[in-house]
Amino acid sequence: MWGDSTYYMYDGGVIAADTKITLQDAELVTYEWVAPENLEGYVRPSMVERLRECYRTLETGETLEMSNLD
Repeated sequence: MWGDSTYYMYDGGVIAADTKITLQDAELVTYEWVAPENLEGYVRPSMVERLRECYRTLETGETLEMSNLD
């Protein structure tokens, strides 16, 4: 259905545990930090492995390009 979608993932850096998060009412109701190994149930199955690959690139420093065929 959304075969022409583009996703951009950016490294937002490290956010301290005591950082106050302010949500904009018109955009978000809540937020939650989720570890890569716990992504199932938070995003659709096709995104789980893609997000884990993104986390992996943070460790390796590489640039990752994926398509809907990956």
